Amino acid sequence: MGITSFLVEKWRQYRFHEVLKEAYQKGIVLAGIGAGAMCWFEKCYSENINNGYEGYNGLGMLPETYCPY
Repeated sequence: MGITSFLVEKWRQYRFHEVLKEAYQKGIVLAGIGAGAMCWFEKCYSENINNGYEGYNGLGMLPETYCPY
């Protein structure tokens, strides 16, 4: 499991994703770098330990796919 999926899992576990979604809907600017940027999208891809890429489900706030690396 990558850091992005861990981050999203924890946010959902503690319902923090609901706070983020509410802020987004109010027009508050949300930003991040790496995993912090990837989490906003439906799907994201990140490097894995085999020098390949692995897909993760994000929060789905943006209906696109993102790969920062």
